[in-house]
Amino acid sequence: MPETILHDIHRSGENYTYDELQEMLRDLREVEPEFVAQYKAEFFHKFSRRIVFSDEEVTVLDSFFEGATKPTRSFVFNDRLHLTQSEVALCKMPDASSESEPEFDRSTLALDVHRALCMPLAWLPKRNEHSPSVRVSVLGAGACTLPLFLLEHHTPQELGRLDAVEPSSQVNAIAQRYFGVGAALQRDSRLAIHEKMGEDFLAEQEEDGVIDILVMDVEAGKTCDGVRAPPFGMLDSSFLHSAKRLLAPSGILAINVITESKEALKIVEAKLGRVFPRGLRFSLPANDTFFLFNENFDDKTPLKVDEYILLVQNSAFQAQYAQTSALLDTFQLTVWVSNSSRK
Repeated sequence: MPETILHDIHRSGENYTYDELQEMLRDLREVEPEFVAQYKAEFFHKFSRRIVFSDEEVTVLDSFFEGATKPTRSFVFNDRLHLTQSEVALCKMPDASSESEPEFDRSTLALDVHRALCMPLAWLPKRNEHSPSVRVSVLGAGACTLPLFLLEHHTPQELGRLDAVEPSSQVNAIAQRYFGVGAALQRDSRLAIHEKMGEDFLAEQEEDGVIDILVMDVEAGKTCDGVRAPPFGMLDSSFLHSAKRLLAPSGILAINVITESKEALKIVEAKLGRVFPRGLRFSLPANDTFFLFNENFDDKTPLKVDEYILLVQNSAFQAQYAQTSALLDTFQLTVWVSNSSRK
């Protein structure tokens, strides 16, 4: 129950740091049982929540919050409850006694960062009936919320292959059992699950220039110099060069970045800028998403952010399903240039 209370504090929008949340969790473990009982009664009066699965490491929750249009299923690691690992909408709140898989609503995405990571699809070159289908690889796929959403809304001619890379056998088991991934593997041959580290996945790719969009949505599990995502190993020049090698000439590397300070964000930018000369940056309240273009440092063609925004706005998929047009009305997309390119 303390973990549930803390998760609700985070979901309410309170801006606590990771260390503050951890301290609160320690304090909550010592609260009076009467307070927990009172909180539980008040919570279930306003909201509906069911723990679908829980062990020492993870918790899977079905939740319906006051004011929400639909219930959701999510999972979190118990030691970092402020970071929802995956979340997907449900068509209706499942019956507590039901053991059958619920009906998932993949018409849109629950998390803004996942919506933002859809934007590069609008920036790839125009394709015709003779063009090869797009290949997307997602490092840190979690419960495959983003991969299954992309497959749902693109034909095999548009999106031909989706690599979902997730090293945790526990997460992959949860994804298949509780998030519809098992059924998706049976019906859609485009989906490939790779139970391995992102570094190993890149190293095993034999052909260069084959990935159109490479998504890095990997959280480190602990803070390193104020950086929570991505892990420092994925900011090494060797890793980023491997990623660049695998990108198609017009390919895009999309990275979810979580830092605890502006100084930490500058560290990330400096590391990215050693390999990628420029791109776009989209700033959310708790995340910065970088879209890095597979270019050379001598390419000086100006990037006009208004043109990229217009491409998103003119895409039916982006506007209707990913709902990125609405995101752009609220948050800012800017041109990002590495310090190396400025010299």
